[in-house]
Amino acid sequence: MKFNIFAVVLALVLSSTGSYAQESRAVSQRRALPYWQDVNVVQVNKEYPRTQFMTFDTKPEALNTRFEKSKYYISLNGTWKFYFVDGYKQLPKNATDSTISLTDWKDIKVPGNWEMQGFGTAIYVNHPYEFVERDPQTRYPKMEPPYLPEENPVGVYRRE
Repeated sequence: MKFNIFAVVLALVLSSTGSYAQESRAVSQRRALPYWQDVNVVQVNKEYPRTQFMTFDTKPEALNTRFEKSKYYISLNGTWKFYFVDGYKQLPKNATDSTISLTDWKDIKVPGNWEMQGFGTAIYVNHPYEFVERDPQTRYPKMEPPYLPEENPVGVYRRE
């Protein structure tokens, strides 16, 4: 009886070792993906959440003033410089460097939509995104989910 229990436990350990090795390989393959193709990456350079409030210098000012009127309020709405490419490989290596010249960059209104401002191709409700397919393995046979193509529009925003 003791031998049979030991044999069952040993078989379970050996079988789980194989699946652990497969899982380990899958994890290492996922790490080889760029972060925007890895479905396990849910944030990059994300700030910690905080409550929505505005700072004022005095209590009466806080109680009687709209938050947009605080000297600590900065609106991000407006015109920004915008660099658009059809795929990430077309981005210059220094696209996010604060010292690069913005002379070749276009203007874009924020908040806004790229496609409605002349960048990329508008996707309509009756037309799916290009990387959504019924059988993605036919188009991307060597890719793991989420089957994202290399040509995926990228935009970089800058404002001084």
